[in-house]
Amino acid sequence: MRLQRKSLQRKIKTSNENILIQILEVMDNFQRALEVAKSATDFDSLHRGTELINQHLSDILKKEGIKKIQVVGQKFDPHLHEAVMKVESDKYPDGMIAEEIAAGYMLNGKIIRHSKVAVSGGKMEVAKDNTDE
Repeated sequence: MRLQRKSLQRKIKTSNENILIQILEVMDNFQRALEVAKSATDFDSLHRGTELINQHLSDILKKEGIKKIQVVGQKFDPHLHEAVMKVESDKYPDGMIAEEIAAGYMLNGKIIRHSKVAVSGGKMEVAKDNTDE
């Protein structure tokens, strides 16, 4: 029993080590981008490089079972979302998510971070002027 527990602990440490090595590669790429940014005059190249680094990190997370929760246009669900504000919207009816404030994520189907969202309160009602009566 004790041997099995030690073996499991070793596997967990090795798993963590593997993902950390991948994240360190992403960090190296960000550091190189920051060095280039000090003297760069070509914003488009810097932007493309940053997008590639972001994609690399996204690919690592996806490979590890991380999935972003899709929110805009969805019905608010307190099990998936955290409402941080209510907004008026001509585009989204009451109770629908109008804006993502911070992305939420699932790990192998389990929520590890709720999406922070702005929920629509529906269309803005125009106050009627009753001065004509």
